[in-house]
Amino acid sequence: CDWSSDVCSFRSLKQTSPFLVKPYLQLGDSPTLLEKENLVLAWHTEDKVGEWKVEFHHANLTEWIACATPESRRISLPTIDPHLVWHTTIKDLVPGEEFTYRVLFGATQVFTGHAKARKSLKQPFKFVLFGDCAEGSEGQKQIAVQTYKLRPDFVFIPGDIVYTHGSISEYRKEFFPIYNTEEPSVDKGAPLLRSTTFISALGNHDVDGRDLRATPDGMAYFYYWFQPLNGPASTLNAPNTPSIKGPDGTVRNFLMASLPHYPRMANYSFDYGNSHWTVLDSNDYADWSKSPLKDWLEKDLESAKNATWRFVTYHHPGLGAKFRPDDPKMMAVAATMTKYKVDMVFNGHVHTYFCSRPIKNTGEWFFDGTYNGTTNKKPDGTIYMVSGAGGAHLHERNKEMMMMELIARKSIPGKFSLTYAEIDGKTLTVRQIGTDGKDLDKFTIQKP
Repeated sequence: CDWSSDVCSFRSLKQTSPFLVKPYLQLGDSPTLLEKENLVLAWHTEDKVGEWKVEFHHANLTEWIACATPESRRISLPTIDPHLVWHTTIKDLVPGEEFTYRVLFGATQVFTGHAKARKSLKQPFKFVLFGDCAEGSEGQKQIAVQTYKLRPDFVFIPGDIVYTHGSISEYRKEFFPIYNTEEPSVDKGAPLLRSTTFISALGNHDVDGRDLRATPDGMAYFYYWFQPLNGPASTLNAPNTPSIKGPDGTVRNFLMASLPHYPRMANYSFDYGNSHWTVLDSNDYADWSKSPLKDWLEKDLESAKNATWRFVTYHHPGLGAKFRPDDPKMMAVAATMTKYKVDMVFNGHVHTYFCSRPIKNTGEWFFDGTYNGTTNKKPDGTIYMVSGAGGAHLHERNKEMMMMELIARKSIPGKFSLTYAEIDGKTLTVRQIGTDGKDLDKFTIQKP
């Protein structure tokens, strides 16, 4: 279809598609499992109002069901042409079921996709996790293709989503095009976003552009992601939040376009299958070793005490610049992980792969040297993993890595890789996979 023609009635767009960013799937503000599941579908267009519709049908059925009328938020900032971020919620999905959706402009179908609803408490599931990714590298594209081949139920990014300022222009150049291609290709990327729910945490680069005078299109995380809003309440420029500054008009426009996501979406939790995930903002302005953040963290983990699997994810290893057992923040947070029997902590920040021995902190440090994930599958403590080799330039082995290796079960610097996990009841199998699809590491956790 020629979108500049009278037939398609979208003359203002000179491109061959009505989208600035093609449709992509998000968890939305749905932290808990639902009897009938929801997913958010979002897309971006130029600053032109149109009659948009989204419909879907269940697996093995052909009747199209209309979703709620899409809503839009207008992004108007210096250096970036005004544009609209559209979204609607696909509701009443059967847990774990595949479904087909389509996007219409007027009466014309302009996009179609296939996806899967969130899994229920008793359904096995699989996920891929990698951080520090969207830099436009060959490694990023190769990891995208390997992820696509694995067909995960969701993808989690533990921070540093785009480089280097978390800006709109960087998302448009290095994130959306590579993770939402038409076909998988190691030269271009893979069609992941349209078919797979992406979930994320904030890294330092994701909030690096919070000086809106220097980076007017920074903080794009709060425009483009739709994630749970059940984190600790906060307000503009309050303690423990990613504060922003800049010209009054730019700040005002940022707030109009980002609310209610900013700043609430910096921290949140969600359930998937029989697991509970707690997602924290570990940037230097946030201190999870003290109230009120520590109180929210403990309350959230206490509420998940009946979950089979408990995962915590934040960007910086040890909640600081280095994974140091003598770091006060690390000691405090590790004690909380021990208290609430968190199974694994996922980090990024260091562009490498690292997996610790099981760790406990009950006032003194304990490292379980007997667990190996093969013959002994029952760790005594929390396993801390850094999976930060998702596409950005790799870090050479340095003092920071050497410090981490003191408590490592496995460390693999110098290779792009992703974490692939399968959960079936009380069994968790984790593989670290390189760009060639081969295992770099593999271990299992078995619960009694």
